[in-house]
Amino acid sequence: MEQIEIATDEFFEYPILYNQAPSTWNVIITSSELTSESFFTISEKESIDIEIINKTLLITNTGNVLYDKKALIKIGNETINMDISLEVDESQKYIITAPNGKYHVEVITGNNVVSEEVLLTGKTTDVKKASGAVGSLVKYPIVWIFMILILGFIVFIAFKKGHKKAFIGYLSSKTKKKPGKSKLIPLVKGSLVNSRNKAELSLSIKGDKQNVSVIALNIKNLKEVQSKKGNIEETLQKIVSIADENKAVTYESHNTLFFILAPTKTRTFKNEKIALEIAHKIKDTIIHHNKMFKQKINFGVSLNYGTIVAKQDKDSFKFMSLGTLMNITKKISSLANQDILLSDKMHDILGHHVKTTKQEKSGIDIYSIKEIRNVEEHKKFIRNFLNKLEGKDKKKK
Repeated sequence: MEQIEIATDEFFEYPILYNQAPSTWNVIITSSELTSESFFTISEKESIDIEIINKTLLITNTGNVLYDKKALIKIGNETINMDISLEVDESQKYIITAPNGKYHVEVITGNNVVSEEVLLTGKTTDVKKASGAVGSLVKYPIVWIFMILILGFIVFIAFKKGHKKAFIGYLSSKTKKKPGKSKLIPLVKGSLVNSRNKAELSLSIKGDKQNVSVIALNIKNLKEVQSKKGNIEETLQKIVSIADENKAVTYESHNTLFFILAPTKTRTFKNEKIALEIAHKIKDTIIHHNKMFKQKINFGVSLNYGTIVAKQDKDSFKFMSLGTLMNITKKISSLANQDILLSDKMHDILGHHVKTTKQEKSGIDIYSIKEIRNVEEHKKFIRNFLNKLEGKDKKKK
């Protein structure tokens, strides 16, 4: 069917059409001299979509096999059994009739139950295929004339509105909109920052269990920061934007900002080096702020590794921390002083990339970074980042 090349340590998803016929597919995976073979099965799926629109009942086969079953239709106190036989993607319309009045119409097919309050007309209670409906319209040309008049009126109104919108759009085009602001979501009430990737802590959740890298930024003088006007909010928003750009989700708890790199968001299992880079960007952004502005930020940054259960909703990333992951990460960040501290687990993973000094504070083993290996590459990375920051500050001045 298809041959695809992907990088290792990345998720790969192969989309299957909703109406793909039941079958078994083979999958062959090759990397260097290693080869593995597996398979997956597309099962039979009997599914229909039911709509009641005024006097019309529309049934569509949305499964991947022939749908051949009975449906039970209740119209008021009357019950009608009806045979449904539809090929994949096939639709059929039915006309519902009953003596003049308002009826509760309910359609029951397997696990599907759809009900509506409908105004019906007719001599008897019945449900018939709508194949002859078009022919009946031809017999009554006055109906066609009425429909054409309505359509003409709708077109006229739409045309008029279109001109009005275009004119208003021309007048308001001089007003500049602030880019991206509407997409930012406040984390909590009274929050200092907004995020495009908001995270919410849940005490009970059903989701995917996954290992994550967590960065914590502890703002030790938060009350002082909130009581005075300054450039703190702008600096913290820059930090959140850095996290957003790297597909980290942001969670705020009191005086601590957490940035979580989860495989379901980043699409890779190896997030530890990215977490280290983000932590250094956070540190350098705040140090740069403290050099430029009177109002200083007293901070500490920590890096930890652990397990969460996560679920991505439409508007937010919900998660539940397993064990003491979030508490330990927060505690280590409070022990850091204008620096980055690693937890025991994160140190084990990043051991080849950093030189560290081990310390013990408050009964916790922590590691301060003395040197990052590939120093030249790291220095170039930080230099470019700081140059960008300075360039932005000069433009504002």
